Amino acid sequence: MDRAKGGHAEKAQALLEEMEKKIKKKGSVKPDRISYHTVIDAWASSSHANAAEQAEMLLDRMELLYRRGFKDLKPTSQSFNMVLNTLSKSNDPEAAERSLKILSYMEEAYNDKGKFDIRPDVVAYTTVMNTLAKSNLTGKAKKTKSILNKMMRLYKKGYHNVRPNILSYGTVLNACAYSKTRGDKEEAIQIALNCIDEIKEKNWLSPTHVIYATLFQTISRCMPRRDERRELELRTAFNACCSDGQVSSLVMRNLREAAGPKLYFELIGEELASKRYLTESDLPFEWTRSLSSPRSRMSTFRRTGIRAGKKIKTKYPNRKKR
Repeated sequence: MDRAKGGHAEKAQALLEEMEKKIKKKGSVKPDRISYHTVIDAWASSSHANAAEQAEMLLDRMELLYRRGFKDLKPTSQSFNMVLNTLSKSNDPEAAERSLKILSYMEEAYNDKGKFDIRPDVVAYTTVMNTLAKSNLTGKAKKTKSILNKMMRLYKKGYHNVRPNILSYGTVLNACAYSKTRGDKEEAIQIALNCIDEIKEKNWLSPTHVIYATLFQTISRCMPRRDERRELELRTAFNACCSDGQVSSLVMRNLREAAGPKLYFELIGEELASKRYLTESDLPFEWTRSLSSPRSRMSTFRRTGIRAGKKIKTKYPNRKKR
């Protein structure tokens, strides 16, 4: 089974099938839950077009054999999460719908039959949200936010294993950034801004540089340049990012794309704008102080203009929820 780690999913599955054939023979090596998990993980790591389908079939076989009396093959939430992860990595256009069906099955099995072993946790919900975010479904920003809201409701009821983490919010923001229709884009802007507010309200979360970078990407992709709100939201978000010490190379790149030369150089200030190449080591320490390694990345930003303005304030103004 170790060959699965090398990505040889077909070989690993063939070996598992050989073990299944001897499952009733005394003295033979019988597959257990770990055996199936290893092969599912191999499919998840492969680039095979049918990887997700194969992972789902393995999960079905585990359930079937468990019902036939092989107690060591009882699927757990980890089993389902591994299949959800395979779907998340899949290019299958139906991956999002299939993920939602699996999540619904897990919820129903727990609520109706009391199967505690497969109760969805934060990993399950966030993985399904990620699959939605990567899909071409209409309204995916709203769908992912709906799942996030469900997680919060469950958490408030005492289900602590579904408490949203920063990755959960980042996944919603990613869905917002890649919304495609005009109606979806307008909705995505409101959802993204509300997510930032919610993160700041929670004492166990704080925005990371990836969160801010994805917010800038959402504004860039979803808010028209002629929209008068665009400059205000960019200023507000960048002020907050500086105040939180989360200005990274990724943030600067996405800010530059969203703001354009004039506003970009006004936001970063004349001294920085005068540099032909800008690295993170050039940025004020207060802007980068909360990064895990604020001075270690030396990505450069070629100057795209010479206009510069006054330095920005770093205080984040209070904003009402949208």
